[in-house]
Amino acid sequence: MFEFGKKKDHQDSGTNEETQKMPKISPEEWMRRVICMNMEGAELQKDCVFVPETGMKIWTEFWQSQPQMLQMALHCSHPEFTDEIEEFLVAPGDDITQQLQELADQVMELVLIPVLSGLSGGAGEKKTVTLLGTEHSFSVGRSHIMSRFRDQEAVEKQVPSEGLFNRFETEVLAHVGRKNNYWIKLYESHFGDEINCEVRINNRIIPELTALLTEDVKKYAVTDWDQKQTVLLWQDKETRVEQPFTAAQVKEYAGQAIHLFAEKIEYDDIYDRILRMTGDESLSCELFFLLPEIFCLYCIQDMETSSRRILLCSPGKQDPPAVHESQIGCYNWLCEAVERYLSEERPDNSVLLEIINLSSSAKAISAAIQNGSDLKNLRQVLAVSVPDGYVLR
Repeated sequence: MFEFGKKKDHQDSGTNEETQKMPKISPEEWMRRVICMNMEGAELQKDCVFVPETGMKIWTEFWQSQPQMLQMALHCSHPEFTDEIEEFLVAPGDDITQQLQELADQVMELVLIPVLSGLSGGAGEKKTVTLLGTEHSFSVGRSHIMSRFRDQEAVEKQVPSEGLFNRFETEVLAHVGRKNNYWIKLYESHFGDEINCEVRINNRIIPELTALLTEDVKKYAVTDWDQKQTVLLWQDKETRVEQPFTAAQVKEYAGQAIHLFAEKIEYDDIYDRILRMTGDESLSCELFFLLPEIFCLYCIQDMETSSRRILLCSPGKQDPPAVHESQIGCYNWLCEAVERYLSEERPDNSVLLEIINLSSSAKAISAAIQNGSDLKNLRQVLAVSVPDGYVLR
């Protein structure tokens, strides 16, 4: 039987004692009470835990596909977050009580510790990200490593005990942009012959970083273990870029822009309509150029799914700067808008082709097919025309 082992001292969530005191209530209510007990100044509300002093809210969702496994999604919002925190947790167990206790430990270790530490200044720990010549300073709140293992001694001899974020900090920070907050998850797993690794930034997988961890796991002969760490990067107010749009607003604009692309409007008129809609040149440029590219990625099966570098080409600049997709603040939101459009409206192929054909990727695919080239190498660099006053957010 695998057992969870914490590689550093950790705070007890206090669930064992409280379980005996609690009446039979829903998993959501039970978890809210546990979270409330572990957060100073928190109030228990009907659907969430609320902290009046900061405006933070935490709520959960549960589902169970088999009796021996309980799954939970935890959501955390804050008035100054540009992205809500989402963390998905899984707990095995013989019954619901055991599963809830395991989930409560994970919530404490993997969510509350890094979030509360990061928001309070990260015990003085800072990381600096330099992007387009501007420095952005972040407080760092990190979890302890949570791991499972069959043979603790063998794992400790072979697998580095240093935290995953410490080991891969340079590579991870290279994908961080200018948002107020970044929620980072690093996960390595090797059970039997199967290796599973994942790096997510604000809940979206970063393929290059995931591949990096996969290669790391292959170095160690020991099997039947995993480890996970989460990190909150919380940007100092002095280095923040103004965020004039919320995630909901950007996704709403993206939905309207998608319909403009689908309605066969003259290409030159689409940008003007988007600009009138948003009133912002920078966002309009991102909607206009990136949405067709994202449709191309989602709809063409042979396209490589790794992220790419985006060249920000503006008039008069001979050496345009390059950024990762994850460094463009609205990119994840545009992906969510495309996913919603595809799932809810189910457009036919003629509409999808209308949108995809507006992308640079479609032109590159057509040329590759004619030349008999492999499509997997196409998603490397994308040049996007931006105005002189473009602001990367």
